[in-house]
Amino acid sequence: MDPFDLLNNHKEDIELPDIEMIRIALETGPYNAKDREKGMKLLNEVYQRLTTPNPEKEQPVAESAPISQEVEKLSSAPLSDEQVRKIVKTRLGIIRVSSSTLALGVRSLLNSFGDRAPLDVFCLCADLFSATEISSVLSWLNLGEENLAKYWAILNKGDIARYQLFSEDFYILHFNDLNVNIVLKQGKNPWRKKDAMSPKLTMFLKLKGVSL
Repeated sequence: MDPFDLLNNHKEDIELPDIEMIRIALETGPYNAKDREKGMKLLNEVYQRLTTPNPEKEQPVAESAPISQEVEKLSSAPLSDEQVRKIVKTRLGIIRVSSSTLALGVRSLLNSFGDRAPLDVFCLCADLFSATEISSVLSWLNLGEENLAKYWAILNKGDIARYQLFSEDFYILHFNDLNVNIVLKQGKNPWRKKDAMSPKLTMFLKLKGVSL
């Protein structure tokens, strides 16, 4: 979703957690100086509306105001699941405008709900993320075996093999889906080294023809 579309046509959907991501999208997106300046002016108007109880009695927020710093000072009441999903959907649309902010943006998004762990936010909104965005999540957020099994169909198996932590039993169960060379040579699991494997896994791999 283009930030200008949000600012011009969906102002009522923008919330405080969206302000910083829209600013990043305007600064890093494919816009000329004139359009960028126009976007920042619209963004500050929305920011003023969200943060000023009585706009008619307050001074306008300067275009050069450090929006990101001001947003960090604000606190809000706990959000409902529906509100979280709405925010995530809106901010993902903003993040997608600029590929340069994808990985950083997704990580920042999942960490932006102070009272909710990133894993809880991801599980609540997993269906909203694209395959590329999910891959970026798998590179730093450990999902745990229960969630790996739950979202197995939409997760990249190479990313699971390389970045995720799971038990030997889980690996044996999903052996055919997880590249053995990635799991044993590039993976994160502490048991992947020959001298750390259980006799059970050692025998299983030998029966599969894997040289240790």
